[in-house]
Amino acid sequence: MTTDNLRICSLNANGMRDHSKRAQLFTWLKIKKFDIVFLQENHCNSYSDSKLWEKEWGGSCFWSFGGSRSRGTCIMFREGLPFTKQMFYYDTVGRLVVVDASVYGSCYRLTNVYAPNNHAKRIQCFNDLHRWFIGDKILILGGDFNCVENRSIDKIGGNDACGDVGGAF
Repeated sequence: MTTDNLRICSLNANGMRDHSKRAQLFTWLKIKKFDIVFLQENHCNSYSDSKLWEKEWGGSCFWSFGGSRSRGTCIMFREGLPFTKQMFYYDTVGRLVVVDASVYGSCYRLTNVYAPNNHAKRIQCFNDLHRWFIGDKILILGGDFNCVENRSIDKIGGNDACGDVGGAF
């Protein structure tokens, strides 16, 4: 396999505390044969939960803990994917996970973002991301940015006046 064939998914899980929901999600991700998965809003809030969920997943996982009803991000590698972790960073509020990893001989910076709903906090979050874009690694950025570029064509439902501030970071 070459790096051109990596299958990567980014998904807002909208909570994974329910075992049945988590099992269905992990089964679906495995059926789709994703190599690397970025999950946002997983609601993982403890080391013990993360170890249980990683065991259920079967591969390696890197977490930023959120609350039991909000936030939480992770980057998951499928079982058997040959990778070497070079660096792992996470914030303390469940909004950001960064993993530098070598996969099939190529070096990647995997960055998973779960941006705040509040536009002022979202702009600050985006302003803080630039430091992760520097370097010689292949950058893969995923996440839930909680905004759109153009409300009239990119958004359905919700408050029509919200959702585009910070959309062009």
